[in-house]
Amino acid sequence: ATVTVGSNPIVVNPTTKRVPKTGGTVDVLDNVTIGGNPADKDNVDISIVNDGGTGATIDPATGKINVPSGLTPGTHTITYKVCEKGSITNCQTNTLKVVIPDDIVVNPAPDAVVPKTGGTANVLDNTTVNGNPATKDKVDVSIVNDGGTHATVDPTTGKIIIPSGQTPGTHIITYKVCEKGQTDNCKTDTLKVVVPSDIVLNPD
Repeated sequence: ATVTVGSNPIVVNPTTKRVPKTGGTVDVLDNVTIGGNPADKDNVDISIVNDGGTGATIDPATGKINVPSGLTPGTHTITYKVCEKGSITNCQTNTLKVVIPDDIVVNPAPDAVVPKTGGTANVLDNTTVNGNPATKDKVDVSIVNDGGTHATVDPTTGKIIIPSGQTPGTHIITYKVCEKGQTDNCKTDTLKVVVPSDIVLNPD
């Protein structure tokens, strides 16, 4: 959006930023120009119009928006205003969407007893997203280290597939669970796969 007053039009573009649950700062001025030049704290004033219940404030030393810790996971919308330095008429209002990552908890999965012919293990049974059971629609599961098993992930279920032909004994698979479509919000854990020993009964 553009507001033209005199020779210094202000252009403010909508911004979406991911901020950890511990809080952080967001530089919205990197999406703002004044008179065709990059905006900074020396040529514009920035203020909060509506903090969207976040308690966000402006750092007067940098012009950045301070997002406090403890916000619930999800998207929070902050409305802010950028004005030409010292002006109350040459201003533009826009929104900042702050995305707080989901809270992913991966609990140790029970041992998966898998026959030599192979099988599957559902590690999502021991994972929660924001306190609710994880599903393949909420998270992505990937193999970090297959422990020599050549295990893969079934994209339709999120289950770990252990192929046939495993040697009897214990195999450790390291896997990762990430927020859907994200790579910066992940938890890693291990799955112990137990393949029973072969029992051969010889005639007396």
